[in-house]
Amino acid sequence: MSHKLKSSLYFATLVLALISYYNMDQAKQNEEQKLVENTLEQASVSEVIN
Repeated sequence: MSHKLKSSLYFATLVLALISYYNMDQAKQNEEQKLVENTLEQASVSEVIN
């Protein structure tokens, strides 16, 4: 395998890994935001009930 082809494959692998990591991080942030919203909503409902 030529040096240029190997380098291209390694670079493509790095790009895919970075994209995957970014997408996983975004999903985690979305989950945390939903958790915060649900917690605030539950706290508001509890205050209204009491």
